[in-house]
Amino acid sequence: MIPADLALANIVNQTSTVFERQRPAYMTYQEHTHISVPSLGRSGDIDRSVAVRVSDDLAVMHDLPQGATRTGPAFPIIPSFNPFSWFTFTYPALIEPGGRINRGFSIDLKQGADWHFVVPAADPNVNGTIFYIPYWIPNYAPDATADRVHLSIAAGPDIGRGAIFPSGVTSDASNLASEIQFTENQGPTQISLDFAVQSGFWIVTHLHYESAAQAGPFTIKYAADTTFDQFAFPATAPDPQLQ
Repeated sequence: MIPADLALANIVNQTSTVFERQRPAYMTYQEHTHISVPSLGRSGDIDRSVAVRVSDDLAVMHDLPQGATRTGPAFPIIPSFNPFSWFTFTYPALIEPGGRINRGFSIDLKQGADWHFVVPAADPNVNGTIFYIPYWIPNYAPDATADRVHLSIAAGPDIGRGAIFPSGVTSDASNLASEIQFTENQGPTQISLDFAVQSGFWIVTHLHYESAAQAGPFTIKYAADTTFDQFAFPATAPDPQLQ
């Protein structure tokens, strides 16, 4: 197999290219989120149907089966999202005072430029070229094959404490990412994303997010797990508020 750094660059480049060329105008889907805070014995489920205008992440969200309607950024993230980009996110507390599940919980996602690595072309005057990424240290996982690339990635020495970096990537032979994990360097946050191609669009089908908060001397761990399904990609606005 090719060097792991080059394999990672190929996956990032192919995934970003597909994402940029084949992004839908609108999406509708359902999402099912389970929020848990084991140390407090608290958990809850949030089910919603969502219609979203992809260009600016404006969504109309209905609590299922017959609950409230909200507008704003898609909860908890928009499934048309390329994590191989300079994105940032913030989030409110999962648990409200009194131990209630925060049903307004959402990740405020700000998407930046997609990543593209410049890979040197073959040069007949050079015996060999070594491509490497200085800030991440990718290696093939034990189960990696030529048809299913699986990379485990460590933070390089220049990655600061608290920085989020891609710690695991899986793709098929097409170099399109199917699973991406992110880890907070020397911190508690872990993000896992599963992807699939639906109607020609590369989208998120599952999100797992876990982290921890400090409450006095105690560390409270929490997690949010979301499955997205029943996708449709209308060419025109599926809701008047998205026109």
